[in-house]
Amino acid sequence: MMAAIFIQKRLCGLACHWCQHRWSRPASIHNLQDLTFNSLIGRVCQHQKSHFSVTHSAHRNETIFGLATGGSIGASAATAVAIIRVSGPLASVTLQKLTHPRALPLAGKACLRILRENYAHTQDSGVPGTQGIGNVLDHALVLRFVAPNSYTGEDVIEYHLHGGRAVIAGVSAALASFPGVRPAEPGEFTRRAFQNNKLDLTQIEGIGDLLNAETTAQRIQALRHVSAEATALYDEWRTELLRAMAHVEAFIDFGDDEGIEDDVMQHALARIDALRETIRSYINDSTSGERLRHGVRVAIVGRPDVGKSTLLNFICKREAAIVAAGPGTTRDVVEVAVDIAGYPVVLQDTAGIRASEAGSPLDLAELEGIRRAHAAAATADLRVCVQDASAPPAMRCYRARPDTPCDDSNNEFAAPIAPGVGECMCAGDGTDIGSNTMIILNKADLLAHAPPIAPVSAVDTSAGEPTENDGRDVRVTPDIVHNVSIATKLGTRRLMATIESKVAELCTGTMNQGPIMIQARHRAHLANCVEALDRVLSCPSDVVIAAEELRFAAEQFGHITGRFETEAILDVIFAEFCIGK
Repeated sequence: MMAAIFIQKRLCGLACHWCQHRWSRPASIHNLQDLTFNSLIGRVCQHQKSHFSVTHSAHRNETIFGLATGGSIGASAATAVAIIRVSGPLASVTLQKLTHPRALPLAGKACLRILRENYAHTQDSGVPGTQGIGNVLDHALVLRFVAPNSYTGEDVIEYHLHGGRAVIAGVSAALASFPGVRPAEPGEFTRRAFQNNKLDLTQIEGIGDLLNAETTAQRIQALRHVSAEATALYDEWRTELLRAMAHVEAFIDFGDDEGIEDDVMQHALARIDALRETIRSYINDSTSGERLRHGVRVAIVGRPDVGKSTLLNFICKREAAIVAAGPGTTRDVVEVAVDIAGYPVVLQDTAGIRASEAGSPLDLAELEGIRRAHAAAATADLRVCVQDASAPPAMRCYRARPDTPCDDSNNEFAAPIAPGVGECMCAGDGTDIGSNTMIILNKADLLAHAPPIAPVSAVDTSAGEPTENDGRDVRVTPDIVHNVSIATKLGTRRLMATIESKVAELCTGTMNQGPIMIQARHRAHLANCVEALDRVLSCPSDVVIAAEELRFAAEQFGHITGRFETEAILDVIFAEFCIGK
């Protein structure tokens, strides 16, 4: 019992150290045992946020307005409905002035109101019956939210208007004419939500990703962050660190007392080691989040005139690249963003890779195109190597390395691409062909039978035997080699299923059901945390240094969620939002 009391007391000191305040015993707590761990953490979080929320106090006394339906006031295109959001202490006053003398609607209940120019600023329009009451701006649906039950945590009025530019401009001008009311800066509504403890930074970044989501997977992952799943994960890790810190600090202060168990440090180090491995695994999987946010890069490479551009157009379902009968049509890298099975993909069609022939040297443009093709293959998340199934065996190759001898007479596909090329186009950086490389043997319709691509024992027949519609015996090894004909659609269904599976794997990693790290900022702070834990475990005997390293590691989670953020970081994050957010 004494050990538990010591640890809880140390937790109090540690937690309030984060807030840059000394621990003091609350007057309402008459017994230290009444201070449970959960209540302590809740009090610390609230103190941290309230401490931060005093910033920008001058701006927070102002009432702001902005267009919440995209674009900016004066520059947005006409839409069916436009929403202007007003937030701040004068939000309800603007509604009273624009609808004078109507009473305010009930909170959360939509009502129809006729909006008029502020009668105090309106001159006689000359129309009988309109003197002194202001010209009609619009017939609007109005919603009123009372603090703290609103997006920003302040009083909020939403004007749902007809989306004409003149209507938006007229209502905006009327709002701007009220003293104490001004147009919002980009992201200012969301910033106020953060300052009023309605959202943390991980949720805010999730909102930004949700606004920019173009695929189903991006939307789902963004919503996981908006719903605070990432925050819950980081808070769980921070809580585990707090427990370990409490044990270490208790050992420092009371290690010689009989009330502290002998193995308290061993328990703390075991917790730290387990947490370090969990966070490290999460960091190693972070590339999946970057791919999900920016798109999986798929490079289509191969010799000239093998059907690379045709494959690109097939996947895009449109004529994205020029296709001509002769070779060498593509000279540069053509990038097309597509949605494959709900995941963002950036397809890259590249120039044909070939060597100079006697009497026909490559010109500078083609050489540069080949260089860019190799560069695209080297940096791609997935390489698709297209080859001509109807070409002579010497023109086909899917060997793993450029330095691998190609003299196996029993394998007709072990021949080099062409004399003097010196690189395997299947793996543009010379690495082994693996899970990030696919080989497409195109134009299989020109053969009586598709070429054998592997021993029978390695052939995948789990999907069943070829159907009558195939017209021939088509065999496919799992994930790596596919016999297809883009022209006749032979084998393309199985090909697309493989591509979809690989793209999904690249985007989700091992976090299929949880929040994926989608911000480089998170990775940097988590890496700092792991490095601090490494230092603790490398020298466990120095408990004083270990306590400081643990404190530094725990602070990294505060930086991620925004409990310790500086104004410079906040300015960068909120500047990416539109005016109405």
